[in-house]
Amino acid sequence: MNPTKLTVILPCFNEADNMPLWERELFPVLEALPFPVEVLVVDDGSKDHTYPSADALSHRRPNVRVLRHESNRGLGAAVRTGLAAATGDAVLTLDSDLTFPPTIIPALLAAYDPSVSCVCASPFLGTFQGVGLSRRIMSHGVNMIYRVLMAQPVTAVSSICRLYRTEIVRALPLTSESFDINSEIIFQLLQAGAEIREIPSPLTVRKFGVSKISMGREIRNHFRMFARILFWRAAVVKAGAG
Repeated sequence: MNPTKLTVILPCFNEADNMPLWERELFPVLEALPFPVEVLVVDDGSKDHTYPSADALSHRRPNVRVLRHESNRGLGAAVRTGLAAATGDAVLTLDSDLTFPPTIIPALLAAYDPSVSCVCASPFLGTFQGVGLSRRIMSHGVNMIYRVLMAQPVTAVSSICRLYRTEIVRALPLTSESFDINSEIIFQLLQAGAEIREIPSPLTVRKFGVSKISMGREIRNHFRMFARILFWRAAVVKAGAG
């Protein structure tokens, strides 16, 4: 069952070099969909030409809106800003460098139905294409720990490429400011008993620009999320024992 309207959230921090890819790879896929689509570009305090380029894009394409943070607040803050402004009944979060190829969007929509709160694109079920060994090892390790702690078979806990039911994800009390926003959303959805589906997806490497991930910072963020999950599980066990 297709949504009546889709909102695509593209968080951006210094991504001006990647934005021409949207015209070639993203917008043709969105234009082929049989329902209205709005695109929210969230400029997270970029220092390059991201904001003027996005503003110019919004003048060429009336379905594009630009939201702006005056300073860099992090991926989580950008996603939350997009969720608050979304007008579609379904929301797609997508990396602005298109390392998850937009061609996966129809498959995400095909797995979406009234019983599903979230559909994840999982490279762990698909393929890693050109991704370095150290990043693959870290991704596999982090996601394996999440699976064990959550006791759920979700493989792509930390990936951004997902389709959400807007009313459900917007109601979550999200607080993450950084890349761990994706893990926090999955964690809270599972706490609420929501149904999550996954589909195989390729994950590629960015063509332009540099990654904004700080390995040390993100490891610390993930460990804080691990602690939250352990605290929650302990509370559940205690409540069951009572």
